[in-house]
Amino acid sequence: MFIVKHGIKILSLLMQVMDYEEFIGLPDGDKVFILDYTKSRDIIEFGLNSETEEIRHAVSGNSNLTEDDLRALSDDLSEAIRKNVARHQNSTSEILRKLSNDESKEVRLAVAMNFETSDEILNEMLQSQGDSFKEILKERQEEYKNVEKVYDIIVRLNEKNEYYGVVTYFIIDEIEKIGLRPYRLRDYLRVLKKEERIVEFRPDNYIPIEYLR
Repeated sequence: MFIVKHGIKILSLLMQVMDYEEFIGLPDGDKVFILDYTKSRDIIEFGLNSETEEIRHAVSGNSNLTEDDLRALSDDLSEAIRKNVARHQNSTSEILRKLSNDESKEVRLAVAMNFETSDEILNEMLQSQGDSFKEILKERQEEYKNVEKVYDIIVRLNEKNEYYGVVTYFIIDEIEKIGLRPYRLRDYLRVLKKEERIVEFRPDNYIPIEYLR
């Protein structure tokens, strides 16, 4: 199985149950990485309660955040953090509806681009924002086409690499070549998982490996 060599050290940090005191002693750069992936409640709460925007921003993308976590972050003064909440897979309809009325156009756009946003909320946004929102809805439909492009890349890479699985790092490299935004990859893969076209397998490095069914 292919292993990304420079990911081995980071893997060791992720795979172990990291002691909170050990985490506190890490450089900020390593803290930021851990906050994005950790399942430790103590470490997540450290991020949520930090006065440093970079730290709160790092934890705001963590897939293990609860509804209460996201509700609290949805009030953050940082537009970038509210955007992460608007993009988050665990944001409820209540949170997404609130952010659909955010003062920031970028946050509202993130709500519209979240595949978890209901048709009801999208219709409410169309009513409140008018014709300009129709262009955003067209962009949302394009994003579903991008899901298909990512699936085609996964199939091609799987055949090229001649083993049953594709390292996500390679997918990122390929989607950048066709102008897709790497930060959306998690969202594209989540749609494919929900449709049971791919299934996540254990990571052999800090980058998850996505397996085709």
